[in-house]
Amino acid sequence: MLHLHPNLTVDTSTFGQKVSVPADHHSARGFRFPAGSALPLRNPRRRAQASKLPAPAPPPPEPMAPNTDKRSALQESPNVGEAASLLPVKQASASAPPKSIILSVCSFILVTEFCERLAYYGLSGSLPIFFHKKLGLSSVLATELNSTFTSLSYLTPLLGAYVADRHLGRFATIVAFCGLYIVGLAMCVFAALPAVSSLPLFMLGLFGGVGFGAGGIKPNVVVLGADQFDVSVPAQRREKDSFFNWFYWAINVGATFSFGVLTNLAVNGLPPYISADYGFFASFAIPSTAFVLAAVVFYMGKARYRRVPPKGSALRQFFAVLTEAGARSRRGRLVLSGGLAFVPGIVLTTTSYFIQDAFTHMAVALAGAGCVAYGTFVLVCSGAATDWLRLATRAKGGSFSSQEVQDATQVVRLAPYLGVIIIFWAVYGQMNSNFVVQGCQMDLRVGGQDAGDSPVLLSSAMLNVVDSGVILLFIPVFDRLLYPMLTRMGIYPTLLRKIGAGLVFAMLAMLAAGWTEQVRKRSPLIEGVASNCSAAGETLPMATLSVWWQTPQYVLVGISEILTSISAYDLFYSEVPESMRSVCQALNLLTTTLGFIVAGALNSIFSFWVTSDLNDGHLEYIYFMLALLVLVLLLAFTFVSQSFEYHVPPPGADSVSGFSPALSRAARELRKKLRFQRNGN
Repeated sequence: MLHLHPNLTVDTSTFGQKVSVPADHHSARGFRFPAGSALPLRNPRRRAQASKLPAPAPPPPEPMAPNTDKRSALQESPNVGEAASLLPVKQASASAPPKSIILSVCSFILVTEFCERLAYYGLSGSLPIFFHKKLGLSSVLATELNSTFTSLSYLTPLLGAYVADRHLGRFATIVAFCGLYIVGLAMCVFAALPAVSSLPLFMLGLFGGVGFGAGGIKPNVVVLGADQFDVSVPAQRREKDSFFNWFYWAINVGATFSFGVLTNLAVNGLPPYISADYGFFASFAIPSTAFVLAAVVFYMGKARYRRVPPKGSALRQFFAVLTEAGARSRRGRLVLSGGLAFVPGIVLTTTSYFIQDAFTHMAVALAGAGCVAYGTFVLVCSGAATDWLRLATRAKGGSFSSQEVQDATQVVRLAPYLGVIIIFWAVYGQMNSNFVVQGCQMDLRVGGQDAGDSPVLLSSAMLNVVDSGVILLFIPVFDRLLYPMLTRMGIYPTLLRKIGAGLVFAMLAMLAAGWTEQVRKRSPLIEGVASNCSAAGETLPMATLSVWWQTPQYVLVGISEILTSISAYDLFYSEVPESMRSVCQALNLLTTTLGFIVAGALNSIFSFWVTSDLNDGHLEYIYFMLALLVLVLLLAFTFVSQSFEYHVPPPGADSVSGFSPALSRAARELRKKLRFQRNGN
């Protein structure tokens, strides 16, 4: 007899035969034998004898759930031996190189996101001009409708997240809302035909189809992509981090094509193939067709996706925990008041878009901005303290288990970072508003001073392509070169450090924009050539300073976007419970609307700085005020982030987790001293 393990004895009379090993047993050297495996036979004379014996029948594999592929069954099976039988033998070979999840699975998702953003920006990029030029609306109403559509598109993700978590699951929700999206696009395309030009049909397709369709797709597609990776495997964890970069890269490929090609096609057509009358129809039809094809591609990849079934939305339970704990805590009531303040802020600001009286418009916009500012201040300053949530546990007389309260705590502790990201989106919103207005009064002539007496003028909005181009260029550089290089140097690019660095670049962008505006105002005016932004009966002068001097501020915003926005996607996926991931992505998207509200409110409140002719105003003051706001929130973020503990600690976060390493260590030492004093007393 041969004793390999206290619970495993091999009869040496059968040596040379395959010996089944019980599940979860280990050899003397610590090697784990999977259930159903066999000890190798090294005696050649016994090998022939063993080959004549009938092989034992393997245990039948457990049936797979519907819509579950083999890879997901392997990942979810508690018995490695049983799960291994679901895969071909060649995939189990140790010598086989691991497949790239991004290429083999997530490529379907990335193509879908690219085409969805192509359709969205292809529609919204020229929306104000279409409303004004083709449907006969006033320029003010056209701008307000565009703002309302943008707000709706970033509010409806809350609905899409709820449907996915509660009822359909992420895959089925995306498919269903893709259908709604396609119907809305078809209505918009048909309404854009010169022979139709139907405002009611276009509005129904825009708000009812595209607005809600985008909301159902946006929070779920990024989570579905991230669900394909097993973060317990180091290689897949690194690939998951890269996925968020490539996901954002796909977004900006669609945005670049839309702003660089489709917006010009909408206004000018493509003579002699497409007349100007059919420009908007073509610019809407092309991305709509691409999105239909992308929806088909997405559905074709369904067998490859690892799909997490809906377990019921934790949103109702989350709010119940917050309500019960908040009712018993002063700090809890303060945090809840800050979160609820965003609701009237959104309602008041959206209402102000449709108020014609100047004074009432400013008053309502100011009230909305005040609500958003209050909510941001409370979340940043008080949101990180989550001790008050313990009052909802049964041990403290509450109604919820410790795990239920812990899940709510994982979400609430991210509240300060929601507030911080709002100010980034306020800076980002300058590209579609004040940057464009500023560029209108810079030298837009193709060829500059050598353009002649009848120059061709650029569109100042075209410089948005610079932002998209920076993102397309630098995402691979950051992902493949910069982040690995910093890691080798011992400077670990954690999520919070990326967000903090992104805020620094956002502040620099506002300082650069303010400096450019000061230089523009000091530059001489171009004689005999008016800006192409001039309204009817108006002559808007252009300065001799080239519009390309705006490039640095667009570049800085683009770098800030790479660092802040992509990291926010990752943060609100990796650091929250699985049941709340779609909802947290929807909250992350909501910060876009709140940031645009802050940007719009600043222009409304300080409208005397943003005059029709910028030479009579002080647009640079708006930029410098935003830079100051970013600085204040950056300082608050630096202190708040020191107490953050990652749910899955990234490299280097064991000792340092916040934005500032020195402050992180100091904060940890202070917490240790306070804990020691409490225990001592």
